Amino acid sequence: MRVMRVRTEQGRGHWGSGGTQWITRAVWFVTWALVVALLVHELRAPLGAMKVVINANIPDTEADAMTAAHQSTQSSQERSALSEASELDRVTASLIRVQNPPDCFKSRYLILDDFTDESGFGFGLITIYKFLYVAHLERRVLLFLSSLGPYPWRWCHRPPRSMACFFEESSYCAEELKFANTTGRKHPLPPRLEDAVEWNGASTLSEPVVIFRQRHMPPRRPNRRALYRAWQYFERTLRNGLQRYGRFFYYAAAHRVLFRPRSWVERAAVAQRQRWQLQPGDRFVVVHARHGSKHTEQRHIAVPQLMRSALGLSECLDVHDVLLVTETQNVTHRARHILRNTPTHVRFTEYERPRGDVWNSRLVKQLHLPPVNDSMIDTIAYHSVLNVVLARDAVAFVGTIQSAYLKLLVSSAYAWQGRPVSIHSLRSGWRIADGYVGEERKYWSFNASRLPHPCADAPLRVYDPRSQWLVPETRGHPPKNDP
Repeated sequence: MRVMRVRTEQGRGHWGSGGTQWITRAVWFVTWALVVALLVHELRAPLGAMKVVINANIPDTEADAMTAAHQSTQSSQERSALSEASELDRVTASLIRVQNPPDCFKSRYLILDDFTDESGFGFGLITIYKFLYVAHLERRVLLFLSSLGPYPWRWCHRPPRSMACFFEESSYCAEELKFANTTGRKHPLPPRLEDAVEWNGASTLSEPVVIFRQRHMPPRRPNRRALYRAWQYFERTLRNGLQRYGRFFYYAAAHRVLFRPRSWVERAAVAQRQRWQLQPGDRFVVVHARHGSKHTEQRHIAVPQLMRSALGLSECLDVHDVLLVTETQNVTHRARHILRNTPTHVRFTEYERPRGDVWNSRLVKQLHLPPVNDSMIDTIAYHSVLNVVLARDAVAFVGTIQSAYLKLLVSSAYAWQGRPVSIHSLRSGWRIADGYVGEERKYWSFNASRLPHPCADAPLRVYDPRSQWLVPETRGHPPKNDP
């Protein structure tokens, strides 16, 4: 390590004696070791330690005000969940502050490009949760390329052609920087966004502005695994914090920051409930039937099996409406047929569902699916967003937690209700064992024959293929799936 040159009283420069050299070197070594240690600690700061960061940033009066406001909206029966909800408020507030700094012109940025055509709607939004956490750790504002220039979001082909079609901007800096660019005011972004440094984790930490390249700005060194390397970075930095809070806790906080529906979307959700003649307090059991072209990856969960769980939860929780979320037209008909002789109603948003995952350019070629236009992609996106908003009122979810879109639905409900919501996953999930932790684990089940809390002991009906009904289970009569 280079040692600073010192001067004697006579003005002659020299490197000092051997003892002085080693003392100086030791001081420099210890200093750099402390700097590196602090940097690593910051990058690996667990979510569990975020409370310390938040307490240091939020005055006690503000924290007390948030808690009091939350208490005032809770009934006496819901006060038991106050502590967890308050913690969720605090983490959300911390994320919001980093996203909305006092001065956008002195801030650091992570710009996120749109994802490729092979990425589904749920996959994209779940991945944005992860990038928000990465940006938070690096003390950056997360911005989206589609919000900064002529780079349209693939799920919206009408103005503003960005996520702002459906969601409020998560940072006011996007508009500030765009306005500064039009007026010629100096700002931290490069004149050409293409010239921004490509994000590469800790190795680009010192860069003020970085970009994660994907769809509009492909990586300079094409690598299909680049997105998954970013996921691994997220997993490493978030792993320890999940031991206390759980993954869905963080997803709920990120959802509150990133995906606040525009007012017209909220009105559309209210209008949809009115068309179904639902009362304000009516709740759903949400069933996500991920069929479409999913068979290219794994076997579909049979519709009778999905409806069996939905009916069991409906009867246990005294809920009479099932919100069916699916991209397959035949599933809607089959579900209504199976539950036709029960007091449970199957609800779903009405649109002409395409045959297969037409948004995936690779599968369109592989499965010879009929091509669709931009209007159909916009329709798929609209109903995807509408169902995310409607699912906020869920009392339970049924599906397979491997699906990124089901994770998105659960995150929306957790964010809205401030507490975990029951999940009956009919197939175990990838990287989701830490979704609920501690006492919250009871709120989900991976056992197809056992419902989650509070319905773990509730009976399940059996599908009779002759009548195509769900009938009460009898001893020695195991459940049957589709032939």
